[in-house]
Amino acid sequence: MKWFTRKPKLTDADPARRLRAVAGLDAAAQEALTAIVRNDADAAVRSAAMERLQPPALGVLLQEAEARADRAGAFDIAARLAVLDGGQALGEHPLLAVVACVQSPSRERVADIADAGWAAFAILRVAEAEARVALAGAEWNEERLGALETSARNRDKAVHRLAKDRLAALKQLRRERADLVERAEALIAAAQRLATEPQVAGRAAALGQQWDAVCRQLEESAGALKPFGVAADAEALRGRFRLPEAAPAQPGQDAPSESFDALLAELSELERAALAADDPGKELPAIGERMAAINERWNRLAQAKPPPAGVAAPYREGRRRLRDIHEAATRAEERHAEAARLLTLDAAFHTPKQDEEYAALWRRQTAARRGARDADGLMEAIAWPPAIPAPAWLGELAAHAQALRVLDQRCHEAFTALQQEAAEAIAAMEAAADAGEVHEAQRRRAHAGRCIRRLPKAAQDSPAGKLASRSARLRELTAWQTFAERGKREALCEEMESLADNPLAVEAQVERIKTLRGRVQALGRTRAGADRALMERFDAAAERAFQPCREHFKALAERRRFNLAQRETICRELEAFVERNDWAHADYKGVDQILRRARAEWREYRPVDRGPGRKLDARFKTVTNQLHGYMKADWDRNVAAKEAILAKAQTAVADGRPTAEVIDLLKRLQRDWKDVGPTPRRKDQELWKTFRGICDHAFGARDAERQERRSKSSSAVAEANALVEALQGAMSEDAPEVPDRHMLADYARQAEALAQLPREVERRLQRALADFEREVALASARRRMQQELDRIDRLETLDAQLAGLEAEAEAADAAGWQAEAGDLASVFAPRSERQAEADADAVKRLVVEAEVAAEMESPQTDKALRMEVQLQRLRSGLGGRYQDRADSAELLERWCASAVAADAALRERFFRAVRRIAKG
Repeated sequence: MKWFTRKPKLTDADPARRLRAVAGLDAAAQEALTAIVRNDADAAVRSAAMERLQPPALGVLLQEAEARADRAGAFDIAARLAVLDGGQALGEHPLLAVVACVQSPSRERVADIADAGWAAFAILRVAEAEARVALAGAEWNEERLGALETSARNRDKAVHRLAKDRLAALKQLRRERADLVERAEALIAAAQRLATEPQVAGRAAALGQQWDAVCRQLEESAGALKPFGVAADAEALRGRFRLPEAAPAQPGQDAPSESFDALLAELSELERAALAADDPGKELPAIGERMAAINERWNRLAQAKPPPAGVAAPYREGRRRLRDIHEAATRAEERHAEAARLLTLDAAFHTPKQDEEYAALWRRQTAARRGARDADGLMEAIAWPPAIPAPAWLGELAAHAQALRVLDQRCHEAFTALQQEAAEAIAAMEAAADAGEVHEAQRRRAHAGRCIRRLPKAAQDSPAGKLASRSARLRELTAWQTFAERGKREALCEEMESLADNPLAVEAQVERIKTLRGRVQALGRTRAGADRALMERFDAAAERAFQPCREHFKALAERRRFNLAQRETICRELEAFVERNDWAHADYKGVDQILRRARAEWREYRPVDRGPGRKLDARFKTVTNQLHGYMKADWDRNVAAKEAILAKAQTAVADGRPTAEVIDLLKRLQRDWKDVGPTPRRKDQELWKTFRGICDHAFGARDAERQERRSKSSSAVAEANALVEALQGAMSEDAPEVPDRHMLADYARQAEALAQLPREVERRLQRALADFEREVALASARRRMQQELDRIDRLETLDAQLAGLEAEAEAADAAGWQAEAGDLASVFAPRSERQAEADADAVKRLVVEAEVAAEMESPQTDKALRMEVQLQRLRSGLGGRYQDRADSAELLERWCASAVAADAALRERFFRAVRRIAKG
């Protein structure tokens, strides 16, 4: 045994020991320190190794970190280089500005970092939260804001919110700017059309007012976009807007009759013409002109003489209605161009087939939502009177707005379905990762990522963050699996090569090749060049191993051809039999045998080639159906005959005849039943079940009578009673022998030899046997418990002796102790692998675990440790690994393996608890 202390190793499982091993390395061991930084799983160990590295080694690690896009690792290395030589090794490296910004943060230093990703990294690496927010508040560039928003997810809520809100504001400003430019283009087009219209004065003024309002909004938009560095000049638009100076002259019209009745009639005619027009907006100038001319002549005529009361009121009412028509048409004409633009929006929903089509779908949803809102506002602004026929395009606009709302709803449903699908994929990924199913978890993760990429950009943050936060476990499992799979692939290659060199029988060889290939395919896709090389090696070995099987497959092909020929012969013979047989006098039992034999041989001759086999299957089915049809008529006759036999049996039982007479009749009916020809299987079983039930009942009555006579035999009862007394005597306290299995087997054989006992005697005998069996089990359990207690006493004595030897260290006589311990020395063997000094905390914890398992109290000083042990047991129980009562053997094994030089009091507590556990 080795009782000396070993030096800590770099491969030790304990990070604290690896940390001490790093501290013990020589400063010249740069390669070993570099390997620790690359591969060690503990951050503290990696940091300690990095602090001892020199600039050349750090430079190599920096290049590796940059190659794998590890910003955090590259920054830590650059910071270490800056500490060692003031950044001279970095030279003009961009990371120098990042390190300087993190060490002394300011807006100017952040601005010096050209790369947007590194700028975001530097801001988030600043320690003070207020300083991070202040530095983020100075960022207005869209690229830098995007990098900051992505990096701050799940790390700094304030910075993430600031960047996200600022990007959303920029997006909204651009959308509003695009809408303003679109409105300006529409006004420019309207001004150009106005030069060809007959009436320009009113329209020019309205267009001028709208243009001024749009220009003011464009200037405000440019001011809002300026901090983001987005140019928004409107001067080019201003130069294109021109209003006409005068309207073209209208051709003269003949003056109507200058009378109030004539003017009223002319006004009514004008109203009828306006109502009859297909599109009043097209005739708007002419209607306005004529209405103004009629009104001017009315007023001129009214100055000369007052209009009659019966004419004035209808004239005023008609002028009001005509004015309503003119105003509605004017409003509609002003917004016709905007309506035409809205009608061009695509309102059809097309289910995306490719990922890139989803982005277009969300853009169409946004356009549809805005278009429906604009269409509703447009129709509300036009406010076309309900009593007046509206232009056709107004009805089209209302229908198109509804179609746009339907498109918006369909898109929202698609969005909700994607969100749900992504959430379910993430949950399935977590479940697969927890179950260790790495390939399934990776597939689910890829599916979740695909669903998230299909979502709108603004809705990807939450599910993407959730997916990223839950992927750490998967990445760890993937890394371990890749390491484990490589070893498995190597082993499978060696096994396949061995199979190629030492082939098995053909069938076993094929199955083994399939098994090995299935196992290598179950490992999933390869992830590295080494894995691909192993797969090429595996495929080459599989090709060699499969070579002996080719002749086997060739023989199988010959066998399929032979089977096909045999099946064709069966079909040909059956068809000839159906054609030649005299079905009026057929032997249907023989027909049934032929059909059964043909079907059995048909099944025997397989496999066959699939194509020709299908044709023969159809041919065989046709001829067997013909045979079955001939047999069905005979089956019907046979069923009727069996039903008649069944009726006779039922009548005989119901008549109450003597048992012997009924038995004789049933035997004759059974012989008649056998003579009946074949019947359908299901119907035959149904009839036979009823007939057999009648027979069983009758034969049972006969057997009951016989049993009653036999049960009167007293000799068997006496033997049973004697055996019960013997069993009771063997279980008494003054019995000469302890009950054991041999005695139980002997009594059981005696009980089995007794037959035809009354039910009460049988039950009493069985109860006595059961009581004796329980007594045997109790005696066996007492012996096992005593053996366990003796072993515990022996282990306690050996442990105390070994503790004394451990305390004496190298001067101890370990060989003498081993000789005394004998076979039990192997239980203490693990101590040779541990330190010479005892881990007092671990030993005490083991004692408390034993007391908790034995439900014994612990000293007051160990109450906190006892609570921790109980909580750990509770957590283990929640995880499904908890046992109600610990195993004394497991506790003893752990004690003997780890309790180096344990205190005598702890030893006494531990073994007292273990004895209690063993006693149950």
